[in-house]
Amino acid sequence: AFHSTMFARIARTVAHVPARGTIVSARSFSSSSSSSSSQMPFAHNRGVMAGLFGGAAAVGLFTFYAYNQREGSAVFATAHAEEKRSGKVVRVVLTGGPCGGKSSALKAIEKAFEAQGVKVLSVPEVPTLLLNGGCEYPGTAPENKEKLLAFEANLIRMQLASEDAFNGIAESLDSDVVVVYDRGSMDVAAYVTQGVWAAVLSRLGTTNKELFERYDLVVHLVTAADGAVKFYTLSNNQARSETPEQAIELDQKVFDAWKDHPRHVRVDNSTDFKGKLTKVINEVQELL
Repeated sequence: AFHSTMFARIARTVAHVPARGTIVSARSFSSSSSSSSSQMPFAHNRGVMAGLFGGAAAVGLFTFYAYNQREGSAVFATAHAEEKRSGKVVRVVLTGGPCGGKSSALKAIEKAFEAQGVKVLSVPEVPTLLLNGGCEYPGTAPENKEKLLAFEANLIRMQLASEDAFNGIAESLDSDVVVVYDRGSMDVAAYVTQGVWAAVLSRLGTTNKELFERYDLVVHLVTAADGAVKFYTLSNNQARSETPEQAIELDQKVFDAWKDHPRHVRVDNSTDFKGKLTKVINEVQELL
């Protein structure tokens, strides 16, 4: 309904200036083109909007579902028109194995950059929100495959929607902004088999490459179990249950899930913890 209403309103405006172009829906593109139904309308409509309102003028943000009827799936998609703004938005994922220092790294980023006048926005960890809200992880048993696919696909939908909301607000600000994600969409791949992950991507109508492109920097904080085992603890996270050995194994799986991202940085435990946090800050600083 939102999709139809939004485009109806835009189309009425475009109708008064036919030379500028025609707004098209995701469905019309999916039926007439082999390209991704979630991407092609954005590029087209963005061009129409820019032409209608004057090049780099601030057109704003519009979000809608692109529905692929053949696959029976829906994905969130967000399109931004060209907009002049005085600041820069940097999108950073904090990820890694259990007890790697993500929470401490976020606090260090907030302290370091807000002291420079850089706004820091923090996107909370979505799996924790779902579990705290009463959702139950179905497990990986074969008989629960459909439940698992539903859980993981909806987890990612919520992840992307949260990211888009924070990104949209960041784009509206005039200062430099660092948007920090407490884990990102690709983390899910570390917790399921390759077959299940492929099925999740198919259900969402997206690819690893498209998910990678959402992030400017991925910082992998190595679990304390690998190189600083005396600091590995379960006491500061009720959801954490892994032994040090399991934590190291999971850490590697998370690293592998993100390894093809063009700016994927591994921050290990070769220094003290303060040095580890300093490395994180320096990586973000380079992007600004």
